[in-house]
Amino acid sequence: MRDEITVLISTQANPLEKPILYPTEFDETANVSLQHHHLRSVQQLSVATQQITLTAQSPTEVHHSISGTQMPTESSTPAHSHYKAGNTSAFPSTCGITPSPGKTPPCVLLPEPDDEQLEIEEELCNTIEKVNNMSMEERPRLPKIQASRFFKSLIIKVNIALIRLVPEEIDLRQLNNVTYAAGLYISNKILPLNKHQNRNKTPNVTKATPKWKAKLIKKINTCRKELSQLKQFMNNPTVEGRLRNIVKRICAKFKTNCKNIRSIVKELEGKIPAIAQRIKHRMAKIHAKTQNKLFANNPRTFYRNLMREEIKIQDPPCKQELDDYWRPLFEKEEVHNEEAQWIGDIINANKNKREMPEPEITPDKIRSKLARASNHKKPGIDNISNFWLKQLTALHDHYSRCFTRMLKAYEATPSWLLKGDTSLIVKSTETKNPSKYRPICCLTTTYKLFTGLIADSMYDHLSSGDYLEEEQTGCRKNCLGTKDQLLIN
Repeated sequence: MRDEITVLISTQANPLEKPILYPTEFDETANVSLQHHHLRSVQQLSVATQQITLTAQSPTEVHHSISGTQMPTESSTPAHSHYKAGNTSAFPSTCGITPSPGKTPPCVLLPEPDDEQLEIEEELCNTIEKVNNMSMEERPRLPKIQASRFFKSLIIKVNIALIRLVPEEIDLRQLNNVTYAAGLYISNKILPLNKHQNRNKTPNVTKATPKWKAKLIKKINTCRKELSQLKQFMNNPTVEGRLRNIVKRICAKFKTNCKNIRSIVKELEGKIPAIAQRIKHRMAKIHAKTQNKLFANNPRTFYRNLMREEIKIQDPPCKQELDDYWRPLFEKEEVHNEEAQWIGDIINANKNKREMPEPEITPDKIRSKLARASNHKKPGIDNISNFWLKQLTALHDHYSRCFTRMLKAYEATPSWLLKGDTSLIVKSTETKNPSKYRPICCLTTTYKLFTGLIADSMYDHLSSGDYLEEEQTGCRKNCLGTKDQLLIN
């Protein structure tokens, strides 16, 4: 007997405007019956029910039939509409779908959508439509989101919605819009809209004072207040009323009478610097631990912070002066001697070694690369930080396909991917001189992810094939460059 499984799937008429069918694993003898609800309109949410029966005779032969309707044959069906055996990569682990290792389940089921899930999909579609009509320069900066139970619950539901809404053959620009729209939708749900909308820059957020420090500061303020009141009473001991009552309470606190006010004053005068010294010593201890940890994890940043001096720009150069100096350096093409003897020597020395295989970009490699990236480094012109690329796991499979298409030249590299925001950082007190500035360009996180995956493949090939000379210490992992060369010499 063949097992028959019923799956309830709902899809919305989404702004991506492409039919969506969901990848499903099944046995060769499994029948899968799907009750397909298609939402005709996001506004009206009208539901139409169709009964689709798929009978798998073999992994490559699938027959389609809709109640009373003849389906197209396999050759005429769009590529994205096929159910592919063994394909579960579109289902992220965060969605609660984890097939047992070593076993192929008869069917991978999406959770049956409830009213809340349908509402999320509707609102997400509206947000995607809004972002589609917006240029990258008009996008507001997404705020930093603190992890919470509500956020974790919402990100799971958004990932499920993205599985249902995003077509397989989506291009990189549309995928970028979907990524930003998902981050914008979650931010609007968690934070008040007026806190981050229409802001070009994130405000500087000061760190909260530690509880221990706030407690000691409060003690100092109390001691200073009591000291001031006692000295005021000593200057006019015959005063009556509120001040005398306050002094009595202070004396009762120190378990003495009003005749010993001078001893209380001396005690308070010694107590204030003692508490201040406690704060100073503890802050120095914390700073030392932080510096030791930074030196162990990132010596380069440690030395940079140690030698950094703050330079105030009082007389900056004009834009024309900066253009005249920096533009030729970037736009003038250098001519190199491509027939140099050393180039031929290197080619001859490596001609018998295997060629580099074509880089393979998989969702697992994308997740591994993002795991090592900082969450909230400044994004590029698309205003998408690594945090959202990490959290939206349902899109990793789509990024993998887009990167592969660009790598194989099936899809042209979009121009926005190569654009960035360039800033000039002053390196000297001669702020009028344009040559004393250094440019730094903030490219998009998508570009950094793509090129980083290619660079990892190249480095793995060079390392495994023994292409790098032993004396090569620059641009090499786990090497300190000049410091290593000094130790070798």
